Amino acid sequence: MASVKMLLLVAAVKGWHLHQMDVTNAFLNGDLSEEVYMVLPPGLDSSGKYKGKVCKLRKSLYGLKQSSRKWYVKLTETLIKHGLKQSPCDYSIFTSTVLNELGVLIVYVDDIVLWSIRLEAIKDVKNMLHADFRMKDLGELSYFLGLEVTRGKQVIIVSQRKYCLDVLPESSFESCKPAPTPIFNKEVLSSSGGELLTDISEYMHLVGQLQYLTTTRPDITFAVQ
Repeated sequence: MASVKMLLLVAAVKGWHLHQMDVTNAFLNGDLSEEVYMVLPPGLDSSGKYKGKVCKLRKSLYGLKQSSRKWYVKLTETLIKHGLKQSPCDYSIFTSTVLNELGVLIVYVDDIVLWSIRLEAIKDVKNMLHADFRMKDLGELSYFLGLEVTRGKQVIIVSQRKYCLDVLPESSFESCKPAPTPIFNKEVLSSSGGELLTDISEYMHLVGQLQYLTTTRPDITFAVQ
């Protein structure tokens, strides 16, 4: 997220173009180097000639532990083959320099954002990706990793309004009253007081959502932490 913020800042100041793409069924592009077998899919007759049989996978598949890694390896090899360089500081960032002008690609699983001062450079990268993968061109950047991006003159506004509105009903807070600081001012917390939660998964999920919300809402950082 620090890399995304930094690149958005540079794009705002220097007037870079921002476009985004989505990979269709990204994990299916991965190549397996080890032998992986799976049970027969539902609907395939396992009582007839397929009885006692299993499937040997030729390509990566959703549900495999190594699917995300195999997809990332495939994408990295493809980008490097076409002349992009992987950042040694953040492996999700790839850069290209054409005519002494910098172009940047950042990827998160199957979401890709392209930065460049030249719109033609972005189109070239899009064509390259379309040639190797099934891609969906989403046009100018507007929504990425739960961040809503609005472009202005030398300014880019980033918010998580939709993300926040999705969190509220999930935690039964649709009708809550807004407060400048979302914490009880006089609350005294103790490590030995209160009742232990029987299931902490819901609590952990909510805390994770709130931590991600601090990306654009630093004012709630103290309360969340």
